[in-house]
Amino acid sequence: MTSQSGVRILTAALAAMWFAVPAAADPAAREQLVKTKACEGCDLSSEDLTGFDLTKARLAKANLRGTMLNGANLQGADLHDADLGQAQLMHANMRGANLEKASLDGAFLGMASLAGANLKAASLVETRFSRADIEGADLQGANLRGADLFSAQMVFANLRGADLALADLSFADTGEADFTGAKSDDTTTCPNTKNGPCWP
Repeated sequence: MTSQSGVRILTAALAAMWFAVPAAADPAAREQLVKTKACEGCDLSSEDLTGFDLTKARLAKANLRGTMLNGANLQGADLHDADLGQAQLMHANMRGANLEKASLDGAFLGMASLAGANLKAASLVETRFSRADIEGADLQGANLRGADLFSAQMVFANLRGADLALADLSFADTGEADFTGAKSDDTTTCPNTKNGPCWP
């Protein structure tokens, strides 16, 4: 092999490495999920799972970052410690789902149903819950900094110790919700649309 041809081969190899685009998710993981509704710890990031029936699916610690789940049925699903950052969950059914310690930072849950869901210690920074149903959900210790809860249904929700700084709760229905120890300040927009603190 001449030195010139060696240089050409090396240049081509480096170019291939430079322009290679890594797969967003594991194709086998999607197939496993479809067949078994169980894919704990799987990489399903940026997948399109719009409208999927994932009732009681086992997705603990799964990577669902940026995944499209609009209209999906995740009722009773186990998503504890899962990463759903930037995920699209508009109109999703997540009633009774286990999202304890899950990350939904920047996720969109407009008009989704999370009634009775477990969101203890979940990271919900800048999560958009506008007009979502979170009645009776457990958000104890959750980080809701900058969350959009505009017109959310929050009756009987448990927000003890939750961080609501920078959050917008304009017109949210918070009847019988428990805000004991919840953190709100003048950056919080209260249900009456006035700046906080919203609770004593």
